[in-house]
Amino acid sequence: MFPLRIVHITASSSVGGGPEHVWQLLCHLPDTLTELYLAAPKTEPYGSKFIAKLSKEHYFELPERRWSTIAFIKLIFWIRKHNIQLIHSHGRGAGIYGRFAALLTNIPCIHTFHGIHIPHTRLSHLLYLSLEYILQYITRVSIAVSPSEASEARKLGFTDSTLIVIPNGVECIPRASNNIKKIPFTIVHASRFDPIKNSEALLDIALELRSMGYLSLCKFVVLGDGERKKAMEQAIYEHDLSDYFEFIGFTPSIRPYLQKADCYLTTSLREGMPLAVLEAQAEGVPVIASRVPGNIDAIVENITGLLFSVEDLKVAAKQVKRLIEDAELRKRLKKIIMLKRWQERPMSFIQLLLPIKWGLGFMISL
Repeated sequence: MFPLRIVHITASSSVGGGPEHVWQLLCHLPDTLTELYLAAPKTEPYGSKFIAKLSKEHYFELPERRWSTIAFIKLIFWIRKHNIQLIHSHGRGAGIYGRFAALLTNIPCIHTFHGIHIPHTRLSHLLYLSLEYILQYITRVSIAVSPSEASEARKLGFTDSTLIVIPNGVECIPRASNNIKKIPFTIVHASRFDPIKNSEALLDIALELRSMGYLSLCKFVVLGDGERKKAMEQAIYEHDLSDYFEFIGFTPSIRPYLQKADCYLTTSLREGMPLAVLEAQAEGVPVIASRVPGNIDAIVENITGLLFSVEDLKVAAKQVKRLIEDAELRKRLKKIIMLKRWQERPMSFIQLLLPIKWGLGFMISL
């Protein structure tokens, strides 16, 4: 019966919530119930962590964020060689590898969305919708990481009979000491600098704070790397805002910076269930977030955080001003923030596996 041989598939090992989610599953799913395999790229920062965690026989290399027919054929033979009993794909690209592999091997497949990012071009949009419509019939269970993501999945044709919600989570760990210099009202922002993260909005928020007379009280600490980072740094320089921004670059953990933060600010256009927001809440840091799917599942407005419309960045600046001025609000937000520990999530996942393994037509309540 156990352990159940599971292969997790991710098409990215670069910075992102999906690879972090896979890493947490590898670390926390109990060995007595699961024997874990992984198909993933060797890209950093997660590639070396994945390889160190698993034996050579338990790891299969995929290309980073692209389709490879040769890799797919080899993946099929690798899955059969190791008598995999369950395929779990993570994200859009891995969903193509994993669900077509499930079709050809007749192995049950679970798919976790990690944000439903529909392409903007008409042809790509149509192709994506058509592909997801087909793939849903191959998928035994589809997992949304937030209620908003589940709503988006239903629009694609997924039904409640195969669609469930298991929210993302993070570990609540004791605060670690660090030597980060204490600066004025510290606003932390983490990004991989792609269009979805909308990090360029920080520029407009900073300009609004300057017009209000509050920018001199603030310091933006920006974490992460990506293609659009240099362009953003140049725009900050051209608007004479460099004194108020500190670009840290890639960091293996945002926790040390959150522990010295007064606020976490996210400007994303869409999320699944944002891990950075959850980590900020786990550290007791007030969050100001764009009112978009994913963020609205992690935050109860004016109770566990503050929201703003991505079309109205003046409101974002006003929310920052509000936190600066209102010490009681900061104290209340920190007090109310509550998160479940990550350890609770893997057991929910194990409960999900039981009916899948035996092919039963019902789901155990999570």
